[in-house]
Amino acid sequence: MVPRPTRHISSPLVTLALLALGASSVLIACSEEEEPAIDAVPQQPAVDARYATPETLLSQFNDMLKREPIDLAGMYSLIYCENPRQEELLEVCRMAAPLHPLEAAMQQRFKQSMDTAFPKAFAFGPGQPATVANSAGERASAAYREIAGASRALELVKVGQRWWISGLTLERHPTLKGVNADDVIALRVTSREMARLAPDFATRIGGGEFKSVLDARAAIQKALIEKLAADPGAVMQLIELGARNSKYARLADAASAAGYDRSMKRQ
Repeated sequence: MVPRPTRHISSPLVTLALLALGASSVLIACSEEEEPAIDAVPQQPAVDARYATPETLLSQFNDMLKREPIDLAGMYSLIYCENPRQEELLEVCRMAAPLHPLEAAMQQRFKQSMDTAFPKAFAFGPGQPATVANSAGERASAAYREIAGASRALELVKVGQRWWISGLTLERHPTLKGVNADDVIALRVTSREMARLAPDFATRIGGGEFKSVLDARAAIQKALIEKLAADPGAVMQLIELGARNSKYARLADAASAAGYDRSMKRQ
């Protein structure tokens, strides 16, 4: 592939991460579809009292959401995936989680998000704690109100003697519904390097190194492309991805060009 000069591109990789974070952070669901049956429930050990009822489960959720920083790992541990699609969406959320400190630094320094496509992806938190809205057998729904005022919902499920936040909360999320196999591949390729870059850039942004939000965004993008270019396997995956999905063509082109430049400098 003929290399091109590195320039600012509307890369979907940060957008995808923010998309996932916007959904995973609030764990919302608003659908009223027919509830699926739970098959092949494994035997469960004696239940921890913290998860014995929908109310005690929500007490844990509310506590994690109030922490500073929010306990995302703890929140994700409360989710029970009922099918492979939900497992995939939970993976997306976990891959995007390391970007939270970087976004916080962007907001504090520039009052803007990393990506203008999802400026409110990180604007979450309970204005009112989650409470049980209704319960029937092994299913329940909970509701809470965000700081911004939006009413949100959680789907709950009882497995054995323990209550969980159901993966339906992710699967029914209107934004995550659009995440497809190519999006997941792109996140798998880019998330490791983004996680490595995020702490350093959060510190540099907080220290005032960048004059504007555009400078910060461009520097993050340039650093990520350079990291990806150093991994031939990642470059090949992106080239293959860009060939079949036009959404990733420019990202693939940029990574390929940077990889080519890197190989030429070695010669």
